[in-house]
Amino acid sequence: MKIGDEVIITNVNKKCTEQTEVFRRGETEEDIYVKTLWRSGRFRITLKSDWEIEILRDTLEGGYELETEDYEDCELLETHDAQSLEVNDGGFLSQEALYKAGYDCIREYYIIYNGVMLIEDFS
Repeated sequence: MKIGDEVIITNVNKKCTEQTEVFRRGETEEDIYVKTLWRSGRFRITLKSDWEIEILRDTLEGGYELETEDYEDCELLETHDAQSLEVNDGGFLSQEALYKAGYDCIREYYIIYNGVMLIEDFS
């Protein structure tokens, strides 16, 4: 792998792709986190630095979980079959309810646990 290469990765094991969305309304209220567990997910990463190459190699070898925020250019291609949804504020049951209450999603990221595999590697 070298800087500029694009790779497509997915989870090795089912139900190991976690999406976190952070919602906020106004500057003084606490953030609300919505976590969705997906059966699978596919991501395209364009490698931008030696550090990104090193962390991806370590992740592929089982050293770490993959965190999409570790990569400058990481694009979600697809997720498949939501398994669960958890909102850390009991007053809301979904993202739609948060939007209706005036909240905005200010941040979103994914973590893949228990193994990552390369699907494609092309330049």
